[in-house]
Amino acid sequence: MDNPKDKLDELIEVARKLGRIGVCWDCGIYGFVRFGEEDTELGRCPECGRPFFDEKEEWRMEEEFAHSLGFKDWDQLVEASVQCVSEGDIGWFISCLPDGRWAAWDDAELAPDRVEFFSTREEAVKSQRDGFEASGLPEECWLL
Repeated sequence: MDNPKDKLDELIEVARKLGRIGVCWDCGIYGFVRFGEEDTELGRCPECGRPFFDEKEEWRMEEEFAHSLGFKDWDQLVEASVQCVSEGDIGWFISCLPDGRWAAWDDAELAPDRVEFFSTREEAVKSQRDGFEASGLPEECWLL
């Protein structure tokens, strides 16, 4: 009898040939979109309402960003991070880096040049707090 995981992998490969597979960053739910539909957004997650993104492209961006900060992969970066602010579908984070420094960043655009580096956690939190206060966001968006 065939392995169910192998069958699922086959179905996913067929779906990729027929259209596009997207993934929700929050829920991990996959969606399918036919070619010709809007390229910038692949529909919305039925669970949380966030847009689906092209699985391979988002994974590559996450992995490259994590590597630029000295992590083995995205999961390792997430484990070393704490969310400070929730601004709609954008999160602001601080992370303890493998070299002992701290980083302040957000996931609006995963780019190494958008990261600020600090010697201590307190400095990283203060930087995010200062940015938060300057943004005018309501206090309930601050998570620390």
